[in-house]
Amino acid sequence: MFKKNLYPWLNSIYKKIITYYKNKKINKSLFIYSLKGNGTNFLLKNIIAWLICKKKTTTNCGICNNCNLIKFGNHPDYYIIKNKTNININYINKLIDYIYIKSQENNIKIIYLPKIELFNKFEIYKLLKLLKIKKKNLFFILRCSEFTNLFINLKKNCFYLNLNTPKEVISLNWLKKNNKNNINELKTALYLNNYAPLSANKMLSSNIWKLRKKLFNLISIEIINKNILFLFEILEFKNLELYIYWIYTLIIDIIKIKHKCKYYIINKDQEKLIIKLSNFISLKNLYYFINKLIQIQYKIKNIKNINIKILLIKQLIHFKK
Repeated sequence: MFKKNLYPWLNSIYKKIITYYKNKKINKSLFIYSLKGNGTNFLLKNIIAWLICKKKTTTNCGICNNCNLIKFGNHPDYYIIKNKTNININYINKLIDYIYIKSQENNIKIIYLPKIELFNKFEIYKLLKLLKIKKKNLFFILRCSEFTNLFINLKKNCFYLNLNTPKEVISLNWLKKNNKNNINELKTALYLNNYAPLSANKMLSSNIWKLRKKLFNLISIEIINKNILFLFEILEFKNLELYIYWIYTLIIDIIKIKHKCKYYIINKDQEKLIIKLSNFISLKNLYYFINKLIQIQYKIKNIKNINIKILLIKQLIHFKK
């Protein structure tokens, strides 16, 4: 669970945060924003392990009683709140009281909230008040992957860090070591996952990658033969949003080719298909497809009990025309 060697793009960030704690520059709650798939949760758990360790240097020792307790999830002074039912201020207030009653040592106490985006406006307001109350040796660590305006005041009242996705070259080098895919496939997986290396790696090693390849192989054969209704036969409704997203990115890439922006295409591994499709689909039709896909996505997300099959059949017939 806790390693001294982090992912290569996290090492410098880890050292920086540890230095801040050592020099007492972090005298507020730590608040981290980062997109999913960058290893931020792993980074913060290592920082928590360092904070609670009795014999820490630049890393946690890994052998003291505190390290062993936290490793197996049994430390009485460390709580992680990620269950939706527990994300409310009353629960956190009771938890703080419980920690100080239950704890028998003068240890650091840590409450980790890895999904702040699940808090509503009222809960954020209450949490702000809670963070301002100074409790001896109590550390709050907050993380979110979907930043909203609700967090502006929270950001001001915490030690805030925005962790960007690693540089492309760093992510690609790491992906090369963990996958046998060619460079264009690695780039594609990275781009499809907002440059998040862990998400890209997960995609490459899962059945999702095979489904995507199957989809584009069929598109290569069927679309050229003007048989667009085949899409309905292969769509799996549990992966429907993914299929729509992949087709959306394909259309965007065709538009980029039309505008001579080949360098910026997302689906690098499908370049031949994209060029082939660009030769017989007009820009007018491409923009029409984009608008319809956006409408389909909106209806699926916002209209309850919508008959997705009928919706898709209707749109696929329109596409065919």
